[in-house]
Amino acid sequence: MKKLNFWLCASLFVAAFALCACSSSDSSSDGGPGAPGGGGGSGNPDNPRNAAYYGMVVDNNGIGLSGVKVTAGTFSATTGYSGAFTLEKVSGSVLTFEKAGYAKVVRPIADNVRFDVVMTAAQSDPVSTSTPTTLAIGWNGAEVDLPTTFKDKNGNSYTGEITASSVYLDPDDETFANQMPGDLSAIRTDNSEAQLVSYGMVNVELKGANGEDLQPDGDATLKFPIPDRFSANPPSEIPLWEFDEATGVWKEEGVAILQGGYYVGTVTHFSWHNLDYPEARATLNVKVVDANGNVIKDLPVDFDGQREVLTKADGIASCTVPSNTSMVIQITSEAYGNYATNAEGSIDQSKIVKQTVKLDAQEKKTITLKMPGRAPIIKGSVVNSGSGSNVCRVWLVYNYYMETPYVISDLDGAFTLYAPVSYRGEATLKARFGDGTIAEQAITITDDDQIVNFAVNNSSAAGAAVVKVTGPDGLNVKYQFVAPKNGATYEGAVTISEGTLSVSINSYEQMEDEQRDKSQMWGGINLQIPNYDSSKTSFTVSNFTYMLEGQGWVQLSAKNVPITVTNNNGVYNFKINNASGSLIDRDLGFDWGSEAAVKFSTEFSAK
Repeated sequence: MKKLNFWLCASLFVAAFALCACSSSDSSSDGGPGAPGGGGGSGNPDNPRNAAYYGMVVDNNGIGLSGVKVTAGTFSATTGYSGAFTLEKVSGSVLTFEKAGYAKVVRPIADNVRFDVVMTAAQSDPVSTSTPTTLAIGWNGAEVDLPTTFKDKNGNSYTGEITASSVYLDPDDETFANQMPGDLSAIRTDNSEAQLVSYGMVNVELKGANGEDLQPDGDATLKFPIPDRFSANPPSEIPLWEFDEATGVWKEEGVAILQGGYYVGTVTHFSWHNLDYPEARATLNVKVVDANGNVIKDLPVDFDGQREVLTKADGIASCTVPSNTSMVIQITSEAYGNYATNAEGSIDQSKIVKQTVKLDAQEKKTITLKMPGRAPIIKGSVVNSGSGSNVCRVWLVYNYYMETPYVISDLDGAFTLYAPVSYRGEATLKARFGDGTIAEQAITITDDDQIVNFAVNNSSAAGAAVVKVTGPDGLNVKYQFVAPKNGATYEGAVTISEGTLSVSINSYEQMEDEQRDKSQMWGGINLQIPNYDSSKTSFTVSNFTYMLEGQGWVQLSAKNVPITVTNNNGVYNFKINNASGSLIDRDLGFDWGSEAAVKFSTEFSAK
């Protein structure tokens, strides 16, 4: 499997994936009505359920995705800036997640109320109608061969420009279970039920010049690479499956043949296609306990990288699994207090708690995983005193720079997370809301569980520069710069030379000694005003830069910025209002080459 970096693992913990064909041992349902194994769930489109459905949508880097349309029958919502969404009502049996540039994801509702999804960016390619087009998807050899004739949804022939959006999901990828549609529940051609073992998934969408939905008018050939995990003894042929978006269930549609190290099969239309080996079903119960034998609830259990489900109040995660299949059942380090993570942030794989299991058809088995040490529980409530939602990301920063994976608070702001197994001492509890606001509270991690409640305070520290940024997809972020070291004014920051007024503020120089010892953050504010005239107040900044580095990277750059400057006995007040700039924020997915065009405002005093 590919190894996720520490920060990505932390962000992916939120996708607990209770959306698979799995049921809790203390649930009144055996997996939910509807699709086999509880995957589909029953729903009457004319009988909406009155409940709060919510969750988080992130991209492959764990960054919240705004502007994702979440639809359940006749009801819909749109994710906010942090990727969070809420639906007060749903109808039908599935939730659909859609955003331009990303592959659509469909999840069964069943008895779930929380849905956390990873959406994969789609590859975009032009399609020729004069010569056959081959889509080379990703880097590992997945391909789709297209014909030269196409039709619209009414069956009419289409001529004109065509764009293909395609995605390949690799089961060797540790994020696979969080990206895939459905839950690997399936129906065979003889209507028998099956549980799938995925060898890979492909999604292709064809659009015409005016956004028309198109399909090939003839056979398209799919070529799947053999995943590393199945390369030792691949079968000579394997069934192809298509995804039924209405029910959230996979349906058998053909077969792919092993040819030259690839599985090759044909389809006549596009949706999600899956290369899967079907097996009879079995049931595996995984009980997780700590070092003292106490059960651990709300802990994600990884079922061989293809499913993940939370333990319930009795510490058991129960899941329908394929029989006759050797599976590695494990608890990742990020899931339980970074128990296998060393001081440098890397994971010692030899310390991962896991067990290999293989079940017979229809067998029911229970295994126990015992965790080393104990991760204290931090729970409480975050209350947003502003007008925004109480749904936010909550995590711990400890040992200067180490971080726990974040969890998502519920609609009332309630949260529960695991503190580190091997660290005791001072830490900072953080909560990040949809508008970018971060609330912090100092705590001390001990062996005991504890309750921590805190509220958001949107007011800035006295005299500190706050940079407010707005932009695409509802972006609305405030960056808090380090407060002036002595009072409300940054000292020693302003110089005037050869007619140019310059401001240079170093965050490290503004910190008290205690702050410097603990902070991993540094950065600065820099600007230049040529042709400065003290008798005037309106100027143009030739270059403006705001930068902050530490647990991430933020850089705001702008040129030719209108600014108001007033001078009161050598104390200069600088004010920029709604100017245009370019933002890099790696936590938010804006990096070199993919900067966000934004508007920003700031005000501060310096001398």
